[in-house]
Amino acid sequence: MPDWKDRIRKAFDGGEEELTREDVLRRVVDGILPLSSFGARGVEVFPVAVTVRIGVGQGSVEVVREMVDDPEFEREVESRLVNRLTRADRERLPLRRYVVEKAETNAVVVEEDRDAAVARLTVEGGDCDGRALVLAASQREFRLGRTKWHGGDRRVPNDLVVSEEDRYVSRAAAILRRAGSFLELESRDQGECLVVVRADGARIRPARTATGRLLLRPGDVLELNDGADAAVRLRLEA
Repeated sequence: MPDWKDRIRKAFDGGEEELTREDVLRRVVDGILPLSSFGARGVEVFPVAVTVRIGVGQGSVEVVREMVDDPEFEREVESRLVNRLTRADRERLPLRRYVVEKAETNAVVVEEDRDAAVARLTVEGGDCDGRALVLAASQREFRLGRTKWHGGDRRVPNDLVVSEEDRYVSRAAAILRRAGSFLELESRDQGECLVVVRADGARIRPARTATGRLLLRPGDVLELNDGADAAVRLRLEA
């Protein structure tokens, strides 16, 4: 079965006006760069977030959506941006939100997004059931766990308090980091009792991955459990 790269090639190659993956990459990067300005010490400063609108005049909208949803595409965008900047800093690059839609002609337009948020986590179960936790686009890293302190020494606070009294939830349970337009989850003291449940039911433990981290998708559920039946679940919504 062909992967998305094969389908991109079949969908777009072969016509002078047809959109290719290289076209999209180039236009996205060219659209983001003019939004930068020079801050302190000559470092390029970007808006916190941008919306990338891709109009597809030739080819399949769904194929392009699948392309920009792939982490490999985001890594390529980020790499090209860094290579084009004078004082490169990946942490200063804007959060990117992609909107792919049918259009009369191919077009890629990049605009500052002043209302962007990375995502929202809704707590299900435990003593904080129903709590909504918004992950602001201006923040790159989020510590989550039980109570306001990320650990017993009370030096570093939790950005996301998912429980107040459920003892099986660690104080320094995990860290969420921004990775391009994606979120990446690292289990800390929660260890293998942190499970990501995909929409298809697959259960993945970040602690068991090669890097100890896992890229998240909208609709994923982060389950912090006691190794048996008790659990606090965090539903990720874009």
